[in-house]
Amino acid sequence: MQQGPKGKSNSLANKSVRILFVQFVVSVVISSGLWLFEGGKPAYSALLGGMTCVLSNAYFAKKLFSVTGAQAAQKIVANFYIAELVKVLITIILFIICFKFLAISALPFFLTYIIAQMAFWLAPFLMRD
Repeated sequence: MQQGPKGKSNSLANKSVRILFVQFVVSVVISSGLWLFEGGKPAYSALLGGMTCVLSNAYFAKKLFSVTGAQAAQKIVANFYIAELVKVLITIILFIICFKFLAISALPFFLTYIIAQMAFWLAPFLMRD
């Protein structure tokens, strides 16, 4: 049974949710480990770094999959560029909020952000049906 364009889009959207879930889990695991071994501030910082990654990527995924169908090809491309730009702006704003208004440790924040971002490297495995 073949899926139409809408079915394929839904399948890709579901797979992107898997990646977001992996990013979330990685962030929580790192934060929990830091809480056990290093204390509250590094754990809190790591969790904020991971959630910065997850929130900006969640926006990107939602925006990217908001338009479907072959008729909307130009709109899909435009959405991609807009979503990427807004994702970067969200990330910058969250970085500013975390560093200006919250007492966090930079190393756990950035390391968890980077590790959560690397969850995309798992995409080929997560995209299997």
